[in-house]
Amino acid sequence: MAVRKIIVASSKGGVGKSTVALGVAAALNSLGKKVLLFDLDFENKCLDLFLGATDSVVFDISDVAAGRVPPRRAVLGNRDGLYFVAAPGRTDESFDAKAAAEAAKKIIEAFDVDFAVFDTGTAHGVPEALAKTFPDAEALVVASHQATSTRGAERTAKLLDDAGVTDSRLVVCGYETGSAHKKQRSGILGIIDDSKVPLIGAVPYDRSLMISHERGVRMKPSSPAWRAFKNTARRLLGENVRLFDGIESIDRKKIIG
Repeated sequence: MAVRKIIVASSKGGVGKSTVALGVAAALNSLGKKVLLFDLDFENKCLDLFLGATDSVVFDISDVAAGRVPPRRAVLGNRDGLYFVAAPGRTDESFDAKAAAEAAKKIIEAFDVDFAVFDTGTAHGVPEALAKTFPDAEALVVASHQATSTRGAERTAKLLDDAGVTDSRLVVCGYETGSAHKKQRSGILGIIDDSKVPLIGAVPYDRSLMISHERGVRMKPSSPAWRAFKNTARRLLGENVRLFDGIESIDRKKIIG
């Protein structure tokens, strides 16, 4: 079966792309899928920190692109089937978005996995290069709960569409239920209207998520953010899952509108 490629993208920095990329990859893995997670945010790499793997990284994707190591040498993995490819600490002129996409293709072909998830930055044209290299890819467009961010999601989806990825869906990261309930910020329906991108997931603001990233440890299974990522992963797998399903702290009726 063909590997499903998921490009995680946004036109704005600081909205939670890396958080969503890791969360969705880990959730898919917890559901029995083998996943390759790529850090392709060359300006602000952080997935190695989130995974607690900084000291374990010896080679990165630029080493594969330059032919210094075979594809498998640049991959860190665990017994459960979650594999990680780090972004380079620094790059030279020969390593660009196209080279990164081609190296990612070689790595994917060397592994038997179900999903490849790409964390991308806002510069260097990485999402477009991935779209051209993987015409069958799909995208998760990430936005925060701020109106400017959700509106920018439409621009990101159009950029990907122009590059050939027509299947884009929205993930809202850091959804503030209290603000939505008080009408200080848009509810889910308002976000969909502003972004004009089909919604597949909303991750509530969760302080424990930030702590797990800082410490480089796994998210707690009981945390609202983890349950939201599991819901998103289940939707990616074709399940009909209600938004905020299993998150007892959220009253769906008060925050949807």
